[in-house]
Amino acid sequence: MQNIEERALATYKRTLPLWLRYVDNTFTTVHKHKIGDFHEHLNGQNADIQFTNEIEENGKIPFLYCLVTRDNNEVRTTIYRKPTPTDRLLDQSSYNPTSHKATTIRTLTRRAQLVCDSPDNFTVEIKY
Repeated sequence: MQNIEERALATYKRTLPLWLRYVDNTFTTVHKHKIGDFHEHLNGQNADIQFTNEIEENGKIPFLYCLVTRDNNEVRTTIYRKPTPTDRLLDQSSYNPTSHKATTIRTLTRRAQLVCDSPDNFTVEIKY
């Protein structure tokens, strides 16, 4: 992926203000009139690897487990949940080690600390 990424970015006729990649997920900013052109450029790099795209709606787009919101040229982040989350976690009365239950809480708290960009978003996530 890194070779394809480097070649694609080096040969594209415009400089992209933002390009982030985590494994096989990318997050980039492209002017809305150039999305199709850039998508074709990416897919022309290797016939065996075809990219899909997802375009923001109402200034919002999910990326991994983050919800990225654009408002007045400011970018905000908070936790993203799919429209049909199961919200299934370890029940406190389940027969699982206490350490597993505690780790679940620590993991969700740490994720909120890393992703939520404002105290308000963090508070909402902790209450959830």
